[in-house]
Amino acid sequence: MAHTYLHKSSVMLRSIISILLFVLFQLVGFLGVALFLTGSVNGDFSGELLVSITIWGSYLSYLLLFLTLWALHFFKPSDITKKLPLKALLLSVVMSLLLIMPISELNSAFELSNRLGDLFKQITQSLWGILIIAVCGPVIEEIVFRRIIIDDFMKRFGKQWVAIVVSSALFGLIHMNPVQMLSGFLIGLALGWTYCRTGSILPGILVHIINNSIGVLEMRCSENGWSLSPDGVKFYQNPWSLLIFTSSIILAFVLAAALNRFYSQKSQLQSNCSSVKSIE
Repeated sequence: MAHTYLHKSSVMLRSIISILLFVLFQLVGFLGVALFLTGSVNGDFSGELLVSITIWGSYLSYLLLFLTLWALHFFKPSDITKKLPLKALLLSVVMSLLLIMPISELNSAFELSNRLGDLFKQITQSLWGILIIAVCGPVIEEIVFRRIIIDDFMKRFGKQWVAIVVSSALFGLIHMNPVQMLSGFLIGLALGWTYCRTGSILPGILVHIINNSIGVLEMRCSENGWSLSPDGVKFYQNPWSLLIFTSSIILAFVLAAALNRFYSQKSQLQSNCSSVKSIE
């Protein structure tokens, strides 16, 4: 009994360490790059200097975090490229993408403040900035919040819904930006369920990359006065938007059911094969 308790405690410690390292390396990256570029960490960082520090500080922090988690054996690089049936990959990716639009519309309906909006727009002016937002961030975040945290909470509590909700809540909070917290939590629920069903973070990484890329595209388009949706018009005030909103959710649940059925049949087939081998 004591051994089991200690084992569960050590499992939870891995998640705590991962979150602390995530935050710590963000600070180390920012201060390290600031010191390198200006020779001080107490300067007035603004404008292009703040953008440069944010971009290169993020690269440094993500690299340090990736190497540290790998060195601590919290994950393996092969976890990213774990083999997944093509049908399962397509079902999980399309299902999650279908939920992005309604989640985005629902998020905008609350009119949450975007404290980092101007900074993000400036970051996306650079190819290096786009890559850190659209590619590097998604890979690291999926490793921490899906691969490590969900696994740990599953081992600690033995319940998928607890692991998914906790990881999604932490995923939303870690962005420290009101407009990203709600959408991060809701998208995290979808990606968490997908990870639990497929056992792979690859679908989450792909969806995360596509989602962030869409966000980058919207920022770039808004600078030219073009928007994907009319300003001031909520999705529930437009019949067509409401239809798309509802249809996307329904279709996403249909694909989720198909994915669930696919893995249920696969498990049954593996069980039957095991039975045949035992008879032989």
